[in-house]
Amino acid sequence: MFTFTTLSGIVTGNTIENRLEISEPSTSYVNIFAEKSLSEKFGIRTEIIYAMGGGESNTLEIPIIFKYKPLKNLNFYSGLQANFLLVRKNSVSNKAGFGFNVGAEYHLGNHFFVDTRYVHKFSQLKSSFRVDKAINSVRLGIGYKF
Repeated sequence: MFTFTTLSGIVTGNTIENRLEISEPSTSYVNIFAEKSLSEKFGIRTEIIYAMGGGESNTLEIPIIFKYKPLKNLNFYSGLQANFLLVRKNSVSNKAGFGFNVGAEYHLGNHFFVDTRYVHKFSQLKSSFRVDKAINSVRLGIGYKF
């Protein structure tokens, strides 16, 4: 039997990126999400992530994640995401890319949780979705579900 529960919340944390041209590899991000339980063990989650690049540009990332809950307080997830470059004054440019992420989430009670994930961006933020040099990052954040 399927159960449908909606959760939403916010995650904030730091990102460590592997980019050849970046002199400041650590960045911050804010994540707003909505989550729906499909069953006791499975769920789906969509997110909007605003990643601050430390320079003149930031990114907007929109992943769709499938979750698996093997234990009461532990979730594993994986999904695909679209990435959009934001230029000065946070306007969306015509530069976009895509990637995937895998991660884990550990609940510290009813509302707070710790989230860690590996993000692999297949393409740099170019004017097309073509595969180019990959950007890899590891994120660690703390979140609150309400």
